[in-house]
Amino acid sequence: MSKTSIVNTRDALLHLWSAAAGTLRDEELDYYAKLTGFAELEVRNISTTLSTLANLAANVGEADQPNRDEITQVLYSTSYQLDALAALIEIADCAAYCLETSRKAKEKSIRIKKPD
Repeated sequence: MSKTSIVNTRDALLHLWSAAAGTLRDEELDYYAKLTGFAELEVRNISTTLSTLANLAANVGEADQPNRDEITQVLYSTSYQLDALAALIEIADCAAYCLETSRKAKEKSIRIKKPD
């Protein structure tokens, strides 16, 4: 992946993951496999934030409502946050798969070994 193809946090996270995934120990893979819990919490936080903003917008006078630039900034920021969280979920899924594959390979290796 060239530097120019990294245009957002999601791309950066996936680029870093692809560079590091093959070098991680099982303990490290386990850490990354648990990122789905963090991502779920953050998605709920974003949902709460958006609900609060919607309630605020519905209950303020026209003069107090955010302007077009402010709304655009919030929407783009939210979109980027969700993209980053999707990348974390993708990384977690990949880490869980790698960890399971590693564990199965170790189990197979143990069964194949003959006693001395």
